[in-house]
Amino acid sequence: MSNGSLANVLFKGIRRPGWDERVRIALDVARGILYLHEECKAPIIHCDIKPSKILMDDFWTTKISDFGLAKLLMPDQTRTFTMVRGTRGYMAPESHKNTPISVKVDVYSYRMVLLEILCCKRNMDVNASKLEEIVLSTWVYKCFVARELDKIVGVEEVDKRTLANMVKVGLWCIQDEPFLRPSMKSVVLMLEGITDISVPPCPTNGLTLKPGKHGHGARGAAPASDAARRSNARGTSLPAVDAASSRILPHVFFFFHDLRRRGSNSGRFALNRADSRQL
Repeated sequence: MSNGSLANVLFKGIRRPGWDERVRIALDVARGILYLHEECKAPIIHCDIKPSKILMDDFWTTKISDFGLAKLLMPDQTRTFTMVRGTRGYMAPESHKNTPISVKVDVYSYRMVLLEILCCKRNMDVNASKLEEIVLSTWVYKCFVARELDKIVGVEEVDKRTLANMVKVGLWCIQDEPFLRPSMKSVVLMLEGITDISVPPCPTNGLTLKPGKHGHGARGAAPASDAARRSNARGTSLPAVDAASSRILPHVFFFFHDLRRRGSNSGRFALNRADSRQL
């Protein structure tokens, strides 16, 4: 495509898209995924939705590309078994398990694309000035809870109500349980302002990290109580989130290799959903 990929536009372009253009792009991508899920003769699960797979044509219209990992569902199918498919940081939790997947894995991937479009930041930035900003979804959720969403767009003038609504859509899409995630049709309706958006629950299994005396966080995090999990499943906010002192860990498995090579004095970090410790 003449204008490259969405990744190039957001992260490498000389001029990043303005607010109104980014809102349109986010809706374009959502409509494209909806077409794959509900408007094709046979539903298609893309399995690898991310900015580098979204191309921009001469008119800056988005085109979803690269169906090498895609799964085709039969008319009577809603789920299918598959090997692990996708890219770390964009993969739904069920993609790592020996369980069937549904179109909801693409919904999960879209949430990160949406946040990247809003913030013009990659889903993971090992060069971030603050540890809490390394994982984009963690940082955005913290800003959302603290009612400080202006931080994620900096000095740019944006429609604050639209920003809040789009962040809420993203946080609904990141829910661990597939049944809690909206369909792409619902996502499109919410982005278009046709459907109201309720406050999303905590987008993880209640995992938080309390800061230690050096501010790097505790060694581990206890899972949410049964009552909290039931509250989460009902779609209500978990009460245990302290935006000033907690970090929410998303369902992402990643490893930061030797940050010293990048000029950081932080050493190496290995983070996953069950453990966080400085090596």
